[in-house]
Amino acid sequence: MLCLKRAGDLGIGIDEIVKELYIADSAVASQLSKFVSEGFAVKDQLGKFRYSPLSVDLSKAVDLLENLYYMRRIAITDLIYRQSSQSINAHNEPEHSQGDELV
Repeated sequence: MLCLKRAGDLGIGIDEIVKELYIADSAVASQLSKFVSEGFAVKDQLGKFRYSPLSVDLSKAVDLLENLYYMRRIAITDLIYRQSSQSINAHNEPEHSQGDELV
């Protein structure tokens, strides 16, 4: 989100974010699509994404996030990675039926 905001009116492409954040292009594309569908960004005809919140409330929320990130970067980054690893672990844990015994 902050990459989009920082890019301003020029916008930013998937490849640029991949290079900056060192994450998979599919993950970046997926997240950018969510930002567009949730009203945080728009995609132009050249495939670049621009930060364009649909409401003042969304804009204020991102401004707050940006301020918190710059004030508490390590804590925010830790929270992001912790959330990501919990999500990954939840998808990797086998499901048990009621008849299964856990040892």
